[in-house]
Amino acid sequence: MSITRVRRIPCRECGRPIEAVTIESANLMRHPHFQQQLLDRRLLRIACPRCGAEHLHFDRFMWTDLPGRFCAIVVHESERHDWARLEPDTHDAIAIPFAEGPPIVRELGESLSIRLVFGLDELREKVTCRIHSLDDRVVEAIKVDLPYGSALETVTDEGHLIFDDGNRHVEVTRAQYDEVTGRHAELAPLLPGIFDPGAAWVSALRAHRAPWTPPPAAGSPILPTASITEN
Repeated sequence: MSITRVRRIPCRECGRPIEAVTIESANLMRHPHFQQQLLDRRLLRIACPRCGAEHLHFDRFMWTDLPGRFCAIVVHESERHDWARLEPDTHDAIAIPFAEGPPIVRELGESLSIRLVFGLDELREKVTCRIHSLDDRVVEAIKVDLPYGSALETVTDEGHLIFDDGNRHVEVTRAQYDEVTGRHAELAPLLPGIFDPGAAWVSALRAHRAPWTPPPAAGSPILPTASITEN
């Protein structure tokens, strides 16, 4: 379900508390208009009445698109430095509830693309990929060779991908996208931060870094007890 609340969240520029409706859970089956607001860059964006800066009125929320087999935890981009801790937390927050359901729910959970995204612009990219049936991992792999900061802006009627780095547009043809798709086996070991099944923050910014996994707790056995055989 979708959950919205009126909350006071400080402006990240000047610190003034701003009271407005925010999203704690967005379910597109219940509120499909959230998607259009996101694509139009209107979702949760408010001008701070004190400093005039664009205020993104959310702390963190879950984006759920079950027909599109896509779920994401959305946090503010200022938390990107903490990605290693947030990535396994994202898997747990989304995957565990599905794993505990009846067979049809577990099958749905196994088919989901689970993502951690930092900010609404990253979420917009992922949703654009889903709408146009693009593999976001391939899109991020393409960005490795594009100017730093390039983001997927739109997809043309011909299926070409338009990227924007803030200064110029770069067009990648559908044939080029398909060529990268065909190199999946070659690219997977080279770009583990994008293609590793454990990656939730799928981004060119960490393409060469494998998903982080926590070390075993101090004093705990590395091998499960059941796997140890005494002679």
